[in-house]
Amino acid sequence: MKRALVAVLGLFLAGFCLTGFGAQIAMAEEEAEAATTEVVSPVDLEIDSLLNFGQLTQKGVSYTSGFKIKNNGDKEAKIELSFAESDIEGLSEGSKKCADWLAIVGGAVKQVVAAGEEKTIRVRVTIPSDAEVGSQYARIKVLAGEEEKYVNVRLDVYGDDFKVAGELKSSSVAPFSFGDKVKATAEVANIGKSGFSVRNFVQVKSGLSGAADWTTIVDEEKEAVPGATLKLDSESADAIGFGLFTVEQKITFVNAEGEMIEAVRSQVVINCPWWVLAVIGGIIVLIIVAVIIIKRTKAKKETAEAE
Repeated sequence: MKRALVAVLGLFLAGFCLTGFGAQIAMAEEEAEAATTEVVSPVDLEIDSLLNFGQLTQKGVSYTSGFKIKNNGDKEAKIELSFAESDIEGLSEGSKKCADWLAIVGGAVKQVVAAGEEKTIRVRVTIPSDAEVGSQYARIKVLAGEEEKYVNVRLDVYGDDFKVAGELKSSSVAPFSFGDKVKATAEVANIGKSGFSVRNFVQVKSGLSGAADWTTIVDEEKEAVPGATLKLDSESADAIGFGLFTVEQKITFVNAEGEMIEAVRSQVVINCPWWVLAVIGGIIVLIIVAVIIIKRTKAKKETAEAE
C-alpha cells in the first residue's frame, strides 16, 4: 500500500515539475520571439505633388528644378528614385516622352532622409533638339520600403506654334433627382498644344436660404491635357436632403483666346424621394379612374332617360 502511495506521489510530482518546466520553456520562447521581432514604424514622408519646369524655350539645353521631401517620422527613411510615364487620363503618346529626358542631379537615385529632415531633390531635364512643341508629362517614383509615392512632372516645350487654348463643350446640373444628392457635369476640351488647369467648383443652398448659406459640394483642380476632353462629374458626397435647392457650378478654364475665364451656371434643383412620385402617380390613376366611372355613369343615366 505504501509503495502504491509513493508511486502515485512520485508521478504527481513528476507531472507537476514537467508542466512547470514546459510553461517556463513556452514563456522563454515567447520572450525570445518578442525580443527578436523588430517593430517597423510606418514611413511618414511629405512630398510635393507637382514638379513644374514651366516653359522651356531652347531645345538641346538642360534645365534644373526640384521638389521637396520631408520626413515626419521618428526614424530615417531610405528612398529610391526612378522615372515613369504619366498616368494622366487622355494623354497622347507624344506627350509622355519626357520621362526619358529626366535625371537626378548628381546621379544619386538612392538617398537617406533623416528623421525630421526636409530635403530638396534636384532634377535635370534635357530637351532633345527634335522635341515637339507642347506640354510633356511624367512621374517621379519615390520608393520608401514598401510604400510608393509619386511626383507629377510637367514641362512646356515652347515654340512658334505654342498655344494655350480650351473650350467649354458642355456644363449641366441635374434639375430633378429621386435621391438626396445633387449632380453636376462639365466637359472642357483642350484645343491647344499646352496643358492647363481647370477648376471645378460646385456649391448648393436651400431654396429659401440667404446668399451666405452656400455649402461647397466640390472644389477641385484637374489637368486638361492637349488634344483631349476633360470630363468632370460631380456629386455631393453627403446627403443634402429633400426639397428645393439652388445649385451653382463654376468652371474656370482657358478659352480659345488663351484667357482664363469662369463660366457660371445656376440651376434650381428638386430632390424628391421615389415614394412621393409613387403617391402622386397613384393619385393620378385614381383621378383617371374616377373620371372614367363618372363618364360611364352619366352615359348610362342619359341612355336610361332616353328609353
